[in-house]
Amino acid sequence: MENVSRLRARDSVSTRKFPGDQKEGRMAKHSSNPECTGGRSDSRPIKTRLNFTLERESSGSKARAATFQTLHGKVRTPIFMPVGTQATVKGQTVESLKTTGARFILVNTYHLLLRPGPEVFKKCGGIHRFMNWDGPVLTDSGGFQIFSLPHSREMNEEGARFQSYVDGKSYLLSPESSIEMQKATGSDIMMVLDQCIDSIARALPARQRRLTPGAVWHRSGSLPSRSQKEECRVFARAPL
Repeated sequence: MENVSRLRARDSVSTRKFPGDQKEGRMAKHSSNPECTGGRSDSRPIKTRLNFTLERESSGSKARAATFQTLHGKVRTPIFMPVGTQATVKGQTVESLKTTGARFILVNTYHLLLRPGPEVFKKCGGIHRFMNWDGPVLTDSGGFQIFSLPHSREMNEEGARFQSYVDGKSYLLSPESSIEMQKATGSDIMMVLDQCIDSIARALPARQRRLTPGAVWHRSGSLPSRSQKEECRVFARAPL
């Protein structure tokens, strides 16, 4: 964290415009806070419609520091997110997590789809109440399980069909079911269903073939309406 503080305090500020602002037909908003600009009048942090503010960008590397706002609090990046795969971080309580400084938790859509399932989250009012966690939550799409459980699924352009390790039932993890499950949790940030590829898949044709289903899923995903987007944010993960 010391290095991040130095980056915020000393390095140059990015003045790039973000696609979200251009798409909406308006320019990025600039902060007038002199503490954020490092005293420079020609280089101010950019605020997008997502309230993402790029505060500092290192002049000697690609490191950068930023903030963005969610319904459950402001997030400062870079940030470490403990993984609560099944809506709990193993070996930790909510209190002990906060003691460590954790403010942002990642949970997994695939595992939550199998157990406890979307209906439980709908009945209890979302994952924050289910976990008794008042900070931001990010839900992964379940795409990593498509990669990590190759012998337990069949895949096509509709999605991936898994045999549940809980009860043996068959589940289709599709762009629509992934988003619907994430909407049921009420997470702050959702991810579009993607397909991870092997890190040693170096040949370009192999990468292109494996990315094809993911590209189709992205186009066909059942994304939230505009009003729902105001409450949560949907992102596509860049392939490795």
